[in-house]
Amino acid sequence: MTMLRELRTNMQAFYGRYSSLLHIIFKIMLSLGIFLFLRHEIPAGGLFGNIFVILVMALLSAVLPVQAIPVFGAFMLGGLSYSLGLAPFGITVLVLLILLFLFLRFSSAESTLILLFTPVTLFFGVPAVVPVCAALKQKMSSVLSVGSGVIVYYLIRTLQEFHITVITSSTDTSRDILTNLQALANGIFGQADMILNLIILCAVFILVHAFRSLPVRGAYPTAVVAGVGFYGFMMVFGSSTAGFDLSYVVLAAGCFAALVTAAIFIFFIHDVDYKAAENLQFEDDDYVYYVKAVPKIAVRTAYADAAAAEAEADDDDEDEEET
Repeated sequence: MTMLRELRTNMQAFYGRYSSLLHIIFKIMLSLGIFLFLRHEIPAGGLFGNIFVILVMALLSAVLPVQAIPVFGAFMLGGLSYSLGLAPFGITVLVLLILLFLFLRFSSAESTLILLFTPVTLFFGVPAVVPVCAALKQKMSSVLSVGSGVIVYYLIRTLQEFHITVITSSTDTSRDILTNLQALANGIFGQADMILNLIILCAVFILVHAFRSLPVRGAYPTAVVAGVGFYGFMMVFGSSTAGFDLSYVVLAAGCFAALVTAAIFIFFIHDVDYKAAENLQFEDDDYVYYVKAVPKIAVRTAYADAAAAEAEADDDDEDEEET
């Protein structure tokens, strides 16, 4: 365990040393991956199907705040839907405008990552990973990002199915706009698995957030186990009630992935030593405070000390230059 803590300390020191460069690399890789994912799922062509346009948007995302990535993604999704016809374009714009309104209202870097990763985890069959891990760190308002991510996933899947229908159909599906609008709306909001995933994943986030906020020992691991167990039970119960097929192998793999990912996440953000807990008391003019302080486990390494010394020297040089 000490070796893992030393590795964590070195990773944190490395990140602190090169955070500016790592942020740029991360945003380029994330935005490029998201845009290529959209292009692969909806290969409709047009301007936003051009790889050069995708690279330009990825480079712009690298120098802009991370909140720009879903905005570019919304433009790209709208452009891809427009090449499919007026009906999918109208539905896509309406859904994205509502989601962008909620996103801009509660926007933050962390909620942006939740919104971006939720559709990806649904695509790979491990949707519980995002709400479980996000609830360990984020505020309750981030549940909106989880729900928005679920809706975006089903919007992408519906557009993909519509694109396949256009290719394989012998009739002109773009003529009956009202029929297409109804079919697309049912594809996004009328599917039992979409409603089930939306309710369950949001409920998992709320449950994990509530458990990890309890002032008890082992609140974080308890919250993870409760959240993953609730997710697995509700998916089995909900699928049997709603009457759609559920792969128990995929469900078990998704629960296992959520447990492992959450354990790694807790190791980085909440590795505490309950044996060294202290009960503290202090006061000000209005209140007397009784606080139980539980220290995080920290390990010193030579690399971390060198990085801290270098950072301190850089700060001293900047102060001298300002003087």
